[in-house]
Formats: sequence, C-alpha cells, structure tokens
Amino acid sequence: PSLSVLESLRLDATPEFANQASLWAARAYGCEGDAESSLSLLAEVRQQQPFTGANIAAGIEELEWLAGMGNGEEALQTVRYLLREIGNEQNYDGSLVDLESFRTRVIAALQTLRQKERFKHCIAIAQTLPVLLPETDAVYEEAITYRAIADQIISTKQGANKEIEPEALLA
Repeated sequence: PSLSVLESLRLDATPEFANQASLWAARAYGCEGDAESSLSLLAEVRQQQPFTGANIAAGIEELEWLAGMGNGEEALQTVRYLLREIGNEQNYDGSLVDLESFRTRVIAALQTLRQKERFKHCIAIAQTLPVLLPETDAVYEEAITYRAIADQIISTKQGANKEIEPEALLA
C-alpha cells in the first residue's frame, strides 16, 4: 500500500516533491529486495533537472548499491555524472545529504569496490574526486587502491609461486 501511495505522489506531485517520493519509493523497493526497481528509480531521480539535493541523495544511494553489487563501471559513471552536475563545493546542495556525509559515503563505496577487486574503477573514481574532496584525500584513495593491487600481487606470488600480470588486476 505505501508503495502505491508513493507511486501516485511520484506521478502527480510537483517535480521537487515527486523526486523525494521517488527517492522514498526507491528505498522501499530496496527494502523489499528489488534492487532493479530501486536502482532504476534512483537513476531516474539522479538525472532529473534542475539538479537539487534529491539528485545528490539518489546518486549517492545508487553508488552504494552499485558498489555493493561490484558494478564498478556503472559506479564510475554515476560518480562522474554527479560531479559534473555539482561542479564544485559552492554548487553543492546539502539539503538532504551534507557534504561531509557525501564524502564519507563515496569513500566507503570505494572501499567496497576495492574489496570486490574493481581496482580500475576505484582509480578512475579517485581521480575524479578533487571536485569535492581535498586533492590529498583523492590521491590517498588512489594510493590505497594501488596498495591493494600490490598486496594482491604479493599474496598471489607467495601463495602459488606464479607470475601475475598487474594489468590483469586492472581489467
């Protein structure tokens, strides 16, 4: 019943209210285990214009879902879209997700992607982050990823005494 109310609000309300109803509907679908419907709604809200706090909230939640699923390519595209639309700290609309929480959640998503060995995507995401993260933090995130690659190479060489191509880890 609550999803049907959210759906009607989503379709009949003002654009700003409809975006928030869509955001809540996406969360409800996620709670029901329907990742596809949740991700679809989150992407829809993220791409709405004008770009507001609801877009940012949807985008960060979409990023977290994608990272959890190990979908590095889509996670990268989501981050690039968000950062392109936000542009800089002065344009950041923190009405639903404050900037510090956004930063923390992006870094957590990077950690999840590293655990899922999506190294190439972690590096690319880290390289886009200086738009909203201090450059030293972005470089640090990139360095952690390279260290994870090195750790995997060392562990593979020690465990199986065989060669591993670093490029294979970036595929």
